[in-house]
Amino acid sequence: MGGYIGVYSYKLFPPYIREEKTADFSRGLALGEISVNALICGLLEGETLPAGPLPVQGYAIAGGEHRIERVDISIDEGRMWVGGIY
Repeated sequence: MGGYIGVYSYKLFPPYIREEKTADFSRGLALGEISVNALICGLLEGETLPAGPLPVQGYAIAGGEHRIERVDISIDEGRMWVGGIY
């Protein structure tokens, strides 16, 4: 997207950029289709859980014409993955 809107309006910046006047628009990411994004809801960071099956709730989204095919879950920082059932 060109012109003023493409250069200044639809940009993504890191959270520490709080004011428009401090933003370097040449370094902002242009917004487009949303990337695949997922979130587990209902657990607290660092929470200890009992062993055994555990229901997990959350969401996964994809932009444009894309769709989520499956959701894999890891409880050991990505060393092993298990396919979620939904």
